[in-house]
Amino acid sequence: MYWILLVMAAIAAIVIALVVGGLVTAETNLEVREIVLRATPDLIWPVMYDVQGATSWCEGLPTMEVVTWNAPHLMTTRLLDDSGDEFGTWLVALTRIEGGTRLIVAETVTIGNPVVRFVRQFGGRTARVDRWLVGVAEQLDEFGVVVREVTGYVPPPPAAPPGVSGTAL
Repeated sequence: MYWILLVMAAIAAIVIALVVGGLVTAETNLEVREIVLRATPDLIWPVMYDVQGATSWCEGLPTMEVVTWNAPHLMTTRLLDDSGDEFGTWLVALTRIEGGTRLIVAETVTIGNPVVRFVRQFGGRTARVDRWLVGVAEQLDEFGVVVREVTGYVPPPPAAPPGVSGTAL
């Protein structure tokens, strides 16, 4: 009889630890990742701008909606859950560098559920962005790219409003 109480107490302690851990974890999280491609921004832009088509070559993407853009340098998207509510954004930036182009994604997500927030800290925070970055590279026939974390990221100026594009940054 006591073993049942011990098991129930252990389960309750785990649940309480998950909730408390989530409550002390930030609700909004920023992850910034990058790859370097040989392709030019003009070749990369059509692949990254087609957020609806990306679901055919990148599993697990949420519905994305392009909010602002400045072709072929900068794009902001909203991430939508299954009910159509926004839970985050992607700021996607292309920068010419010697020998190619740096593609950076800054994902900001808000997670209301404290248990999910806590568990997410132990892995999977960057999986969605990493899959998309590798997928963009593969769409351009660039295989074996290395996805890197970006620290100290300062976002570029806001993109032009929808319908205004082509302004160099």
